[in-house]
Amino acid sequence: MKYFFCFGLLLFSSTSLLFSQEHLDSLQRELALAKIDSTRILLYEQMLKQHLVAGQLEKVLNLSEDVLKEFEPKEDKVAIQMAYLFKAIVLNHRGQNEAAIRLCTEGATLSIEIGDSLQAAKHYTNIGAFYQKQGKKDKALEFYLKSYPIYNHYKDYKRLSSVLNNIAILYREQENYKEAIEVYEESLSIRKAIGDNIGIANTHMNMGVLYSYIDQMEKAISNLEKATEIFEMHGIQANIASCNNVMGNIYYNLGCHQEALEYLHDAHQYFEQHPNIWYQANNAFVLGSIHSANGNYSDAEQYLEEAITYNKAANRWGDKQAIFLKLSKAKHALDKDTEAYEALHTAYEHLDSVKEERRMELEQESLARFEVLQKEKALVLNQLELERRTRQRDILIVSLLLLLSIAVGLFLFLRQRIMIAHQKAELQQQRIKQLQQEKKLTALSAIIEGEEKERIRMAADLHDGLGGLLTSVKTHYTQLFKYPNRESLHTKTSQLIDEACSEVRRISYNMAPRALTVAGLKGAIEDLCLNIREQGLNCEWEIIDIDEDKLENYAVSIYRIVQELTNNCIKHADANHLFVQLYEKNKLLSILVEDDGKGFDVESGRHKKGLGLSSVESRVKIMNGQLNWDAVPGEGTSVSIRIPLEAHLN
Repeated sequence: MKYFFCFGLLLFSSTSLLFSQEHLDSLQRELALAKIDSTRILLYEQMLKQHLVAGQLEKVLNLSEDVLKEFEPKEDKVAIQMAYLFKAIVLNHRGQNEAAIRLCTEGATLSIEIGDSLQAAKHYTNIGAFYQKQGKKDKALEFYLKSYPIYNHYKDYKRLSSVLNNIAILYREQENYKEAIEVYEESLSIRKAIGDNIGIANTHMNMGVLYSYIDQMEKAISNLEKATEIFEMHGIQANIASCNNVMGNIYYNLGCHQEALEYLHDAHQYFEQHPNIWYQANNAFVLGSIHSANGNYSDAEQYLEEAITYNKAANRWGDKQAIFLKLSKAKHALDKDTEAYEALHTAYEHLDSVKEERRMELEQESLARFEVLQKEKALVLNQLELERRTRQRDILIVSLLLLLSIAVGLFLFLRQRIMIAHQKAELQQQRIKQLQQEKKLTALSAIIEGEEKERIRMAADLHDGLGGLLTSVKTHYTQLFKYPNRESLHTKTSQLIDEACSEVRRISYNMAPRALTVAGLKGAIEDLCLNIREQGLNCEWEIIDIDEDKLENYAVSIYRIVQELTNNCIKHADANHLFVQLYEKNKLLSILVEDDGKGFDVESGRHKKGLGLSSVESRVKIMNGQLNWDAVPGEGTSVSIRIPLEAHLN
């Protein structure tokens, strides 16, 4: 027989901070000196959290009332809704669910009025938890789904994981155990990612409860031990007691009564000092059950009556029939027969005793009539029974044949569908491969076209630039023979030779920069930027954490991309400032080229000769990268590129 477990909902996820009496004393001193309302509200909130972590619910309630006395006359909605939240948590622990729901509903309204949707989400989460304790699962889910998108929007992963925890509990109560485990795992992964140790412990505790429901006791105990270890590390006694209570339930169900008693007594002692009727009801019931099973009926009577008191106070029963049946047994053993009868009567009333007793009477009457029937009538009944069994056998055979026919037909139908689906999948894969191939061919074509344009440009440079200079040199050289003593002719010829050398270096650099071979990608980029500075444009660059071994096969393409983008800036942007940045992080190479020039329209620029946008985009595609143009006419241009390095390493 499986008994119900009380569980600890994360009613206020901010309570995962560690309790410190010294910190609390410090906050009290600061509060006594603080004069500004906003400062006092923050100090009050921190003190309330500290008391809540320590399980000091009476102090939480009193301090909440102090906040309301101070700030309600001032109509300070920030302070009022905060006090409502903490007060509601305490009332819920005391079984006053409706009052707790009202306070959080008012608190959520105030939070919306002051534009604090995140604080409103905290109220929604608590309202969901309160409804969940009442067993109103639809209402609980409604408010969890209200808070979930708000936490997600603010990236408040701590509270997001708490909501997931409570949704998993809903799945567990609906016996959708697989879905519950999946949601718990998601919550646990979030809490591990953000380092929320207390949240991790709470998730392990709830997973322990879940595994106990599906009789995977080893996993249940393992998760609870992990939770207890973390709670003990941080000194959170309330949650340690909760884990002990669940462990006691598990060992009781395993038949290990002595181990169960040790855990349950520890939990019972804590709950006597820090009342929580949800846990106390379960704790007292299981203790009473163990003592009853061990023949300690006096102790069993005491604990079972405690369980009834707590269940009445909470207005929610675990297994009412089981409690009163065990109490009846204990009172009977103690010779309290009248009280035993009353407990037994209450137990059967709980299960619609009128119908149950009537059914038992009819069974007894049937048996009595059967015993006084004559032998002839008995033979007739036997014959009828034989005919009935024959009919049942025939119906069973026909049903089995029909089911077999349906199963065979369904099998053939499903097999045909699977074959068709498999064929479609193969065709789809072939189509995908074809599209990928076409995409690669398109990219390669664009690169080839870009390289052809580069060759044409280099030819023009050689013809128009270097060719013209060499023609001039030849003319001056001829004049030197005619006028060997003209000093100005010597000087002009020397200048033309220097210009020709510079032009050769420039053209050679554009075709295959020597710096890329000698100094690597980083040195080549720096050399390119220095060259841009020499041309009169203010150019800055930043190269961070570049692993050139990873970029060996792509260094030329990366350099050409930067070269093309900077050339566009020099030729077309009319910019005063150019910024080039390369950095590597998380196996991604990021390239950023920005200028403060006149900008351009990207779509029309793709079709405009001279900009080379298609060449840049094709090179990025070949490296499986992502490219983003941010250009607006009159507002400059920013180009960002992200290239994955891991794929290239494979």
